[in-house]
Amino acid sequence: MATIGASAIFSSISGSVNATTATLAKVAIPEMKSYKYHPGLASACVAAGGTLGVLIPPSVILILYGILTMEPVGELLIAGVVPGLLLTITFMAVVYIQVKRKPELAPSTDHEVSWKEKFLSLSEIWPFAIIFLISMGGIYMGFFTPTEAGGVGAISALVVALLTRKLNFKKLLESVDETLRLTAMIFLILIGAGLFSQFLAMSQIPAAATSFVTGLDVSPFVIIAILLVVYFLLGLFLEGIAILVLTLPIVYPIVTGLGFDGVWFGIIMVMVFNMGVITPPLGISVFVINGVVRDIPVQTIFRGVVPMLIAMVIFTAVLVMFPQIVLTLPNLMQ
Repeated sequence: MATIGASAIFSSISGSVNATTATLAKVAIPEMKSYKYHPGLASACVAAGGTLGVLIPPSVILILYGILTMEPVGELLIAGVVPGLLLTITFMAVVYIQVKRKPELAPSTDHEVSWKEKFLSLSEIWPFAIIFLISMGGIYMGFFTPTEAGGVGAISALVVALLTRKLNFKKLLESVDETLRLTAMIFLILIGAGLFSQFLAMSQIPAAATSFVTGLDVSPFVIIAILLVVYFLLGLFLEGIAILVLTLPIVYPIVTGLGFDGVWFGIIMVMVFNMGVITPPLGISVFVINGVVRDIPVQTIFRGVVPMLIAMVIFTAVLVMFPQIVLTLPNLMQ
């Protein structure tokens, strides 16, 4: 459960599923193995925890979704807070239920830690909490835009790094280099997506598809269910950014034409195709864990993540049935 909580914090900072999975696999799995935890449970916690970054802001996928659909990025980021926290709690509940049913999955230990020691051990994460609260709190309260929040977050991180004396000139150059490379990559993706959208607009394919689907004599929720199944299948083979670029120009007009909220659909969509990172045959997070901790077979990891995957499916269905879980915070911003 602590591993899942750490994954939620780290993934919200890094914005990368692979980086979160690799880091927690190096840190958490050896620790759990030392306490005789079942390898399937230990690896499943890391794999599932890595998926939380797509919901908990600042999510790169949600930012790209907002740029490609013209939905308010601030509302999208805030919309991911409640589902992200609830999914974190859901994963923890799955672990709790599994261990209650089969205590041998995580044997108890005689090593007792006081609550004082537990709280003191959290003292080193205060910079992350402050940066998160400043950036996301500023967006929610309307103090600054998402772009300005990014600048504020970067400056806050720089100040924290200087105060804690964890920044030197070499690390500064590395961070600038990585930022430039990532920014260039994202802009190239957006340029390609813009050209693709213009081509589709000229071909009238989105308009024809929207007209056809909205004219069908079926419930809009049936169409949404079909789209989500398609997104799940795409997530088995394609990376999230590729799915966004290739499908949104056609799918987004259909969804909004059916009367669904674009912010709500963005959260649901990234939830569904993100299941692919822990599902065969691609299951990139599973192979990342296997690459870091080579003595845990891929089959063991895939079996371990099955309960987490079932929880994600049920959780997505709940979000579809109760859209206010996603939309309450964005509506309060308006």
